[in-house]
Amino acid sequence: MASTATISLVKLWEDSTAQYKLCGGGVEVVIYSLGGVIQSILAPNNQGEVVDVTLGYDTPQEYGKFYFGALVGRFANRIAHGKFSLDGVSYQLAVNNGPNHLHGGLSGFDKKNWDHEIIDNKLVLTYTSADGEESYPGQLKVKVTYEVTENAELVIDYEASTDKPTILNLTNHAYFNLEGEATGNIFSHNIQLACNEYTPKDDVSIPTGEITSVTDTNFDLRSSTALTQDLLASIDNQGYDHNFIVEGKTGEMRFVGRVTAGGRVMDVHTTQPGVQFYTGYYLNADGKSGHHYGPYSAFCLETQHYPDSPNKPNFPSCVLRPGEQYHHTTSYKFSVE
Repeated sequence: MASTATISLVKLWEDSTAQYKLCGGGVEVVIYSLGGVIQSILAPNNQGEVVDVTLGYDTPQEYGKFYFGALVGRFANRIAHGKFSLDGVSYQLAVNNGPNHLHGGLSGFDKKNWDHEIIDNKLVLTYTSADGEESYPGQLKVKVTYEVTENAELVIDYEASTDKPTILNLTNHAYFNLEGEATGNIFSHNIQLACNEYTPKDDVSIPTGEITSVTDTNFDLRSSTALTQDLLASIDNQGYDHNFIVEGKTGEMRFVGRVTAGGRVMDVHTTQPGVQFYTGYYLNADGKSGHHYGPYSAFCLETQHYPDSPNKPNFPSCVLRPGEQYHHTTSYKFSVE
């Protein structure tokens, strides 16, 4: 794997799904146009051992469950009862996760085959979501750019515009295990999140509307914390699946957190106001090469606006209006320790 940044089209299927490989800084990333899926991330550790650190499947046609590595939208995370109002108009979205709307509905962005091209050594994916698609208002034009730099950093840049007032919350749903996607659990991992507050949730994972300090709780991950089985069991017997508030000004790149395991380090930065930290309690899938992914076999750091933001006026606004440009960036930088 080259230290300089390169990108290439590897394969094109009959259904027009494309597979691209992006390399830089000793890291190799494979991305599908179907769902914008990050299929694999090969990263070395401090002994030079290279493993795939993200969960998934061997072919694009297998994707569709658990959102492995996928672009999710129009609205990542949950909206209570699938309902929201905007400018006095009420909207009813699909209810596809208990009583709630999740990750854009029944056929969200993770299930779309995006248009794709290479521009300036970057992979550019574009998709136009029709007015009324999944019952969201407005025709939405979306562009997502993937780049792997010579510094071993995967950068994802999201842009969008609309012709009617709408709501929008885009993220990538990669599941990481820095020991390797086939190693079974994340109990060897340590995490640090630069987050002083989080949003408590109810029993169906909808935020209560409170913004609560992490001090003196098991949500205080401001110093490096071991993700032991006991710690995860102490969080509702299901581990973490919570939105944390990223310190600093939304729209500016800030440090989100650092995860270490197996001699590998992943640093996350974002312009987004929040990050959903999920430790994979509900995982139950047979993935690459038949490897079984069970509970706690991976973690997600989904940079985002807060869940149920359309119904929480005290949360940062997720409304996008004509003439405005949605623009957020998230990066994952890999190194060794």
